[in-house]
Amino acid sequence: VGEGDVIGVMLPSHPDHITLIAALSVLRAIHMPINVQHAFHGLQNQLQHAAPKLLVADAQYGESVNAVVPTLSFPLPVIWRDKGAPARDEFRLLYARPDSSTSVPDNVDRVAMLTYTSGTTGAPKGALLSGRYLTIGARNAAILAEVAGDDVLFVWEPFYHLAGWTSVLVALRAGIPIAMV
Repeated sequence: VGEGDVIGVMLPSHPDHITLIAALSVLRAIHMPINVQHAFHGLQNQLQHAAPKLLVADAQYGESVNAVVPTLSFPLPVIWRDKGAPARDEFRLLYARPDSSTSVPDNVDRVAMLTYTSGTTGAPKGALLSGRYLTIGARNAAILAEVAGDDVLFVWEPFYHLAGWTSVLVALRAGIPIAMV
């Protein structure tokens, strides 16, 4: 995985999800969150349109993912999280490969996220969001919410929705804890 690679992420709102997105940022890859509620056609359309290099998915979504991946016009490797047994949890194996490279991305104008609209007025569309967009959104949300250093941010929005990531970024920028549903 490297700079500019689109990586599909179909994980629940969980600390592992935050860790993965931080890693993708260091790699300068593009995070593509996937709605975990997608039925077959929604998942197929998003994956086919974006053609990610890799999909990281939670095992609880295995039935959907395994039904869609063979129908795609390109090969899509899947890294599974939480297959029930630690030896089979491919996501955990990534933690076993430490890398001393922890540089912070230096180009805030690079594409950081490829998020899809809900498709209210037509087929869902991919929206490319820069690091600057995400940072300014989090800064402004913190100002509007009057976030203070002793706050605990309650995050109920799912991480496949931009509001979920904005909440996480607000907490990271303010150095405050989050409580997740």
